[in-house]
Amino acid sequence: MNIVPPNNRALNDGRSNPEMIGRSRGFPFSILVALSIALIGAFAYAFNAWRWGTVPDTSWLITVIQRIGEGERLYQDVIELNPPFSIWLYVLPVRFANFVGITPECAVRLYTILICLAGTSLTGWMLAASGALKARSAAIVSLILFSMTVLISGNSFTQRDQIGAVLALPLLALTAWRIASPATRSPGPLHWLTAAIGACVFAMVRPYYAVVVIASALYLALRRRDIWTLFLPEFVLSGIGTASYLALIYFLYPDFFAKLLPLLRDTYMAYRMPADMLLLLAIPGVVLAVAYAVHRRLIDSPQFPDVLMVASLAAWLPFFIQGKGWPYHTYPAILFGSAALVVGLAILFEKHASGSRASLVTVAVAAILVGHMRFFPSERPADALVAAAFHRDDHPTVGLLGGGIETGHPFARMIGGRWIEPYCSDWIAVYANLREQKALAAGDMASAKRFETMAAQYFTGKKARLMRRLPQILIVDKRGQLVPEMLARFGFDTILARYDRIASTDSVEIYRRADKPPSIGALQHLPASGEPIAAGQVDRRAIVEAVPIRMIPIAASSRVLAE
Repeated sequence: MNIVPPNNRALNDGRSNPEMIGRSRGFPFSILVALSIALIGAFAYAFNAWRWGTVPDTSWLITVIQRIGEGERLYQDVIELNPPFSIWLYVLPVRFANFVGITPECAVRLYTILICLAGTSLTGWMLAASGALKARSAAIVSLILFSMTVLISGNSFTQRDQIGAVLALPLLALTAWRIASPATRSPGPLHWLTAAIGACVFAMVRPYYAVVVIASALYLALRRRDIWTLFLPEFVLSGIGTASYLALIYFLYPDFFAKLLPLLRDTYMAYRMPADMLLLLAIPGVVLAVAYAVHRRLIDSPQFPDVLMVASLAAWLPFFIQGKGWPYHTYPAILFGSAALVVGLAILFEKHASGSRASLVTVAVAAILVGHMRFFPSERPADALVAAAFHRDDHPTVGLLGGGIETGHPFARMIGGRWIEPYCSDWIAVYANLREQKALAAGDMASAKRFETMAAQYFTGKKARLMRRLPQILIVDKRGQLVPEMLARFGFDTILARYDRIASTDSVEIYRRADKPPSIGALQHLPASGEPIAAGQVDRRAIVEAVPIRMIPIAASSRVLAE
């Protein structure tokens, strides 16, 4: 009796079963992709923790979330420069960390990896659904993009800009799909809903990035010669979502608009690096664009790579509008430009057996690495500083004299400290000095006096707060002349005299409160700032000239001066 198993019938009659063969080949590939994702994710988690740690802005936002959870009021007791979505974005992992008993930093790192996986996987799904790439090629592209976002994003890893840019990738894929618009394939509600959510997050992370979404919509309308494409569901929904968010925060946080926003317009938003310096910092974008131009002439269907490159070029506009020059402000432009090269190569290799693959890949990899170079430096605090201030089972209160967010964060959290100030640095004094010097150069004495008064009021309020509650650990930023001015002209030397210096590097000193009466000679603790400065002898121009870029932080905060 010859019994033929059902699964072998096709083989028994001499015919093959294409569906079964496809499944047998696809199963190992799926396992390989899953294992690759797991290995890349695990390595990225450990590598980012070791090399970059928690970046200053993210560390500060974690602190803000925890203080809000303890009952403090946003924009009143603790004040973040950015609208509240910057905080809402990290609430879930911080709450999850509290629930399972891990550190918020670990949870945020894992959360970012999962978001990068979601954004790149959905992009691959769009590529395969649109027919731009075969399913296997789309999976490989997703894997490469995932690796790129979690392994070489460096000091932009976990930044709001990174999260928003990764989640915007599906919108760009859908835009390319709309351009190609094959009759047999049209996106469904799940596609445009996914794209709209990602675009909403991107615009809410930083309102400037709405420019990228608008540029993509305009490019689609231009390519299809149809203005009505601007009203496609993904664009309409993203616009409604973003507008609803702005209306909601106006209702929930009136202090942000009534008090903080005018202060920001006077200080933070008014500062811009010189145009020539910004252009120099944008060179990586030029490198990516040139490399893409080399590849594009060989690609038969460049719709998706073209949309990515348009988005990359559009993302440089927010960089120039903000004018701060910080690396993570360039991340969306670099990610989109790098992704254009990756997707372009995938399309090229899938449709052509090019003999110059090695050279094309070499050019693309070199351009991508050049684009990401500014993300490689780390702002982790020196190990010697952390070791000197850290004591097991000790949770000291922490304060700062200085203008750099990276001076206090993540240092305060690394030593188990509690940040007691309502702001993350003395950024407002830095900006007031910058605006004062600009007004003096223009001969506007009234404005110069106003900004001088602003800085003086800030210093007076800060000193009063510190005197009411002296932190156990005091961080002193030695860069520039800001701190010497605080010591010489505003009496912070009497505060510093109550501390013993426990550690020092070229740019930072760490003090521990000695609980002793004030003594004379506190200024001698700042050798890196030059000779001790007597009262009234501070050169205010030197304060501005010596200000490093990161002394003017993006994720800083301050009490409103009407305190």
